[in-house]
Amino acid sequence: MVKLIKGLSLIAVLAFSGQALSQGSVAIVDAQRAILETDVAKQRLEALRKDADYVASKKQLEDIQKEGEALVKRLQKDAAVMSAEQKAEQQKKLQEKQADLQHIAGKLQKAEQELARGLMAELGAKAKAVISDVIKADGIGLLLDSQTAIHADAGYDITAKVTQRLNENK
Repeated sequence: MVKLIKGLSLIAVLAFSGQALSQGSVAIVDAQRAILETDVAKQRLEALRKDADYVASKKQLEDIQKEGEALVKRLQKDAAVMSAEQKAEQQKKLQEKQADLQHIAGKLQKAEQELARGLMAELGAKAKAVISDVIKADGIGLLLDSQTAIHADAGYDITAKVTQRLNENK
């Protein structure tokens, strides 16, 4: 996914670097954000978040979080009267809850990342074409990836324009 974004930006920069000397227009773009902010991406993310497995995992995550918080409160409250063995048992339960949390959170994050990768693969070529069109239409002589730019005013960012055109080209 990152390679695709860098590739899109590099292609745009290299393809039009000769024009950069003759044209003063400079811009930045975040191709990944442009794709992930499209209507299609928003709809698919919403659908994923409404999926029964995703909802169940999210609920399980929240339940485990509450259980972990209750364990911490109990440990803080009763630590003074607990034996070393009881404290160790509570610590072990807490560590198990933390491991469960990390596992489920990772599962949810992986599902969203897979969706993003699929969208990048599906819309990457369209985004590349739209970026080329915007470069030509706006007379951009130099286009940089927003991730690599140290500073750029918002006026230089064409990401929203790319997203808008991607939405129009459904």
